[in-house]
Amino acid sequence: MLDEIAKLQDYDLWLYLEPDVKWVNDGLRVHGEGEVRVKNNQHLKTLLKSHNIDYKILNGDYLDRLNGAIKLIDELLT
Repeated sequence: MLDEIAKLQDYDLWLYLEPDVKWVNDGLRVHGEGEVRVKNNQHLKTLLKSHNIDYKILNGDYLDRLNGAIKLIDELLT
């Protein structure tokens, strides 16, 4: 799926959320096990790199992520 998105879209900013918050089963996502999350995380980063997609990492708690995203967007707009 990421392959198709990368081919079709040209984004000004990619925000990448590290899997460092507690996993919540919201009925849509799967693979809540820590080991699987780490493996999927590395796989996604490899795909992004293979498509030369520059991304910004957001981590920490939800407020840290929100503030980080706002800061990156503000930087992009100025």
